[in-house]
Amino acid sequence: MNAQTLVIAAVFLLGAWLTTSPAGRFVARVLRRKTEQIEQLPTADGVLRQEQRGFVDGGAVIGCLERLLIYLFVMSDQAGAVGFLIAAKSVFRFGELSQQQHRLEAEYITIGTLLSFVVGFAIAMAARHLMLSI
Repeated sequence: MNAQTLVIAAVFLLGAWLTTSPAGRFVARVLRRKTEQIEQLPTADGVLRQEQRGFVDGGAVIGCLERLLIYLFVMSDQAGAVGFLIAAKSVFRFGELSQQQHRLEAEYITIGTLLSFVVGFAIAMAARHLMLSI
């Protein structure tokens, strides 16, 4: 293996890593204030319960996987597949947007999803550009 191949592989792996944990922490930091609002929402019986909101880290895991898929789509020159990912996510969340009591959570999820997609796409495009210029 020559040095150029190793650098390209390193850029690819660095980009993949950046789309996971570091990008997730960035998205969480941007949404911190919204997260606090969501955590204060009462449930139907007035008691906050995490199990009614989903898995403890479910959103973070989903976001990480989405960004990784976006990264892989862009790197494999299939950026159009990102649209299908957005459509699939929208289908699952559409019902929540129509229910007023879930509107704040649905908006939070939508903002987080779009921000996560933008971050994942930006990292992928930057890594792709860097790899093609080597």
